[in-house]
Amino acid sequence: MDNRTTPLERTATDLRDYTQLQLRRLKLRVIDRSATALNSVFWALMAVVLCSFTLFFGAAAGVWALSLWTGSMLWALLMVTGGFLLVTIIVWMCRKRLIVNAAIKMLGRLFFDNEGSATRKEEEEDYE
Repeated sequence: MDNRTTPLERTATDLRDYTQLQLRRLKLRVIDRSATALNSVFWALMAVVLCSFTLFFGAAAGVWALSLWTGSMLWALLMVTGGFLLVTIIVWMCRKRLIVNAAIKMLGRLFFDNEGSATRKEEEEDYE
């Protein structure tokens, strides 16, 4: 008996190899996009921490300056607290536009918009 394969057997083998390659490609894309998402979350947390320190020391300096201007530490603390409450209310009222929509756009671009022309061009060059 000869070792020739029929076209149907070659097609089945090629189909199996193709599905394995597509599965590996999918795993690599998931790893790449997950790493990018975690990197974005890490830098966002770093920005929040640094902004918190800046805000804390800025508030302390503002209280000190207002206490010199008003002559009362209590009034200075109340003014800074009122400013924080006002900013909190504004952010709360605009939370969907400022926070939620921005996060959804970032995640949408990260996971769905990466099928752009640059990736397709690279894949086409691989086949040439």
